[in-house]
Amino acid sequence: MQVIRTASKNFFSKCFVYKGRCSRPEFWWPVFIFIVPIYTAVSMLDISAETPTLIYAVARISQVVLFVPLISAIVRRLHDLDISGWWFLTGIGVATLSVGLALGGIIWLEEKRYFYFFYGFLFVPLILVPVLCFKGTDRSNRFDI
Repeated sequence: MQVIRTASKNFFSKCFVYKGRCSRPEFWWPVFIFIVPIYTAVSMLDISAETPTLIYAVARISQVVLFVPLISAIVRRLHDLDISGWWFLTGIGVATLSVGLALGGIIWLEEKRYFYFFYGFLFVPLILVPVLCFKGTDRSNRFDI
């Protein structure tokens, strides 16, 4: 229980810190306790709600608020693996490019546009998530404070 409390405290107190390292428990406990349930609830509200309500607005705001510490924790988690946090932007770039190709494909690639869309959004779950599960470096690395 102490590990979860400490991990959650570090996750939220370092939400604007992009230097240093983030251990696996410090990253994954808050993700499973806060991020996944809230994002799941918001997606369920998207499916069931035809008109936005106050609950929907609060859920959307909490989703945006949790996005900032998640990004900084991903960058620090990559630092723990001795990988530059800038590599995270490659995933965002691939996803953005694939959405652009999918939307552009509406005009000139009618049959293949979904391929580009899914290719970009599969980058995060198929490449980034397993990398975030790896054990960090035991020795000091270039991202130690």
